[in-house]
Amino acid sequence: MALLRHIGIDVDGVLRDLATPLIQVFEREHPRLAGRHVPVEQWPAWSGFEQYFPPGVDLAALTAAHLEEIWVGAPAYPDVAAFVAGVPREWVIHIVTTQLSDVTAGYTREWLDRHGIRVPDDRFHVTARKGEVPIDLLLDDVAGNLEAARENGIVPVCRDRPWNGDWTGLRIAALPDLFPLVTRIEAG
Repeated sequence: MALLRHIGIDVDGVLRDLATPLIQVFEREHPRLAGRHVPVEQWPAWSGFEQYFPPGVDLAALTAAHLEEIWVGAPAYPDVAAFVAGVPREWVIHIVTTQLSDVTAGYTREWLDRHGIRVPDDRFHVTARKGEVPIDLLLDDVAGNLEAARENGIVPVCRDRPWNGDWTGLRIAALPDLFPLVTRIEAG
C-alpha cells in the first residue's frame, strides 16, 4: 500500500470529550434531575443527545446558552498529549470536524490551540462530508463518517467509543495505537 501521509483526525469523540461538560452543565442547571441522564458508556449513538436526558429538558437551548463553556472548556481525552508528542514528522495532520456553527468551529480552533494541536487553515476542515477531504486516512468515532471515507478511497480507522460498536473495520482503543497501525497498513 502507498504511504499514508495526510492523516485526518476528527475532534469530538476522538480528541475532545464534549459529553462530560455537557453533563456537568445539565446537572448544574437542573440539580433536581442530576444523575437522571443515561451514562455516556451506554450511549448507542453520537447524535440525538436529547434521548440521553430526561424528557422536557431543552438540551438545544441549554447547549446554546453554554457553548463556550462546553466547547472550549471540554477536557482532552487522557491520551491526547502523548499522541500529539509522538506524531511522526512525515505525517501531515488535518483536522476534519463537523461543527454546529461557525461559532463552535471557532471554539474548536481555540480548544485545539490550547492543547498544542496547531494546523494551518488549509488543513482545518469543518464539514459533514468527511469523505471528500483530501486525506489518506480518517480517524473518527462515527461509523457513517468512516463509511463515507471508505467509499471515497480513504482508509477509515475508528476510535473506540460506546456509540460505534457497529463499525466492523479497523479500530484503535487509544490514540498512540494509530502509529503502529499505520505502519502495518503501509507494509501491506
